[in-house]
Amino acid sequence: MSRDPEQPHQERRRGPTNSGGDDDGFTLIEVLVALVLLSIVAAATASVLIVSARASVSTRLETEAKNLAQERVEFLRQLQYHVDRQNGPYIDLLDRYYPNRVTAAGTGSGWVSAGTTRQPGEPATGAFYRTRLSEAQVAPGFTQVVTAQFLLANRAPLADASFPTYDSQVAGRDESPTPLLGITVITSWNDGTAAKSFRVFTQITPLGRADA
Repeated sequence: MSRDPEQPHQERRRGPTNSGGDDDGFTLIEVLVALVLLSIVAAATASVLIVSARASVSTRLETEAKNLAQERVEFLRQLQYHVDRQNGPYIDLLDRYYPNRVTAAGTGSGWVSAGTTRQPGEPATGAFYRTRLSEAQVAPGFTQVVTAQFLLANRAPLADASFPTYDSQVAGRDESPTPLLGITVITSWNDGTAAKSFRVFTQITPLGRADA
């Protein structure tokens, strides 16, 4: 059968593309959903990273505080416990951290009697001498309070009345009323908006360390 030369050639043409087909890419809604999911994941990841970084900083600060406290304790132990004033202007442990019975002004450095209100971490009972150390004396961001307390052999605080005229700067009155000194070192710092502190206690005799 011959083809009619006047009849145009019939070709199959592809119909219009269905925009809703699976092979035609993402729709706008799918893109928006993906972006929302990505933002949620990113926010969660950022939150975890921030918490992790904050915890790392907190740990570093606490470790530094403990090291500073230990350094202070070691420094105190290296000082000679007592040198008689008549032997010369030597600086001993008592000269630095229990020089006299001059009452502290407020929470500053000075003597704290048995009946005086004390700060957190300080000896709960008995008289003691408080020495405040600034950042310049400790480390940037850290301060310290060192308390020194005369103790009896049973570790109880010595009564105020037992050393009424004590003064490490006056010959004849500079003798330590006991051979045992209780030392507390409180290191303080700020962790963000939170105030933190670390406390360490030791006992020192003329022969050195006397921890139980």
